Amino acid sequence: MMRNIILILSLSLFVGVTAFAQDDWKDAVSIKAVDSKPTPIKQSPPVVPAGLARESGVIHVSFIIDTNGKVPDAKVLKSTNDKLNQVAIDTVRTWQFKPATNVGVEIPVRAIVPLRFK
Repeated sequence: MMRNIILILSLSLFVGVTAFAQDDWKDAVSIKAVDSKPTPIKQSPPVVPAGLARESGVIHVSFIIDTNGKVPDAKVLKSTNDKLNQVAIDTVRTWQFKPATNVGVEIPVRAIVPLRFK
């Protein structure tokens, strides 16, 4: 059975996150504070295991886009279905971007995206 998964992938919906626990993220700035926002290169949809195929929910994932355009880590900020949290994290970690720039210099940014599973 095919299930519909709706992802809100627009970078215009991303918002900055105020704090992260990992030291690796301390230099990242809010996506709102850059001259040029990251541009998606690859944003694959989630691969939902068969056992979770009937699950639905909205998972808000915070993540860093580093200076190489990769997502080194991601965390769930808010979830309506904990069973889908790891799927959401794994999905975002596969994404690739053209990095954000500020004054012409590539910089790491913090972002949030809601992933909707239906």
